Amino acid sequence: MDHGDRISQGERFRKALMESTATLEGARKRRPVPALEAVRKRHQLIRDQLLAAFQPGSTVVWRTFLVPTELFYATGALPFTPEMACASLSPNQDVITRCVERAEVLGHDPKQCSFLKTMIGAAHEGLLPTPDLAVGSLSFCAGIGPILQDVADHLGTPYAYLNLPQHTDSPAAVDFLASQLRSLARSCVS
Repeated sequence: MDHGDRISQGERFRKALMESTATLEGARKRRPVPALEAVRKRHQLIRDQLLAAFQPGSTVVWRTFLVPTELFYATGALPFTPEMACASLSPNQDVITRCVERAEVLGHDPKQCSFLKTMIGAAHEGLLPTPDLAVGSLSFCAGIGPILQDVADHLGTPYAYLNLPQHTDSPAAVDFLASQLRSLARSCVS
């Protein structure tokens, strides 16, 4: 992806995020909610990470929720969780509706999870940063792995699957996971 494309994507996402934030702030003014400091800090951290993913020269790795972020930070890559990005857009119903409708036009089931359809539509609308690598794993959501792989294929991005062992009390399971993590780390720096 060239410098101009990443900036353009970032501007579209930033605009949608700011509109979402304004919508949320407007709702809070109408019905004040006591803000917890930890929640405010977490929101700011997520927002900063999302916006950093659009910076030219950044290496962005899309990941499902259970893929460890430390691995990517250690290699200089920025972990990006598309579900979190789409959740941050949720107060902006115009954007969410457009993304969901786009996913359905692409053939995704209207009964499919709205988070997944939002992610699909946002990727196709150019609202999310183009990843340099996408990594799926077992997750709380059975649909995210295959959808992440489909989106990565659409974007021409390499995809890796981290197979998390279900029984972690054996040395073989630890060795199996360690081998996968080493391979994934090599993918991030190559």
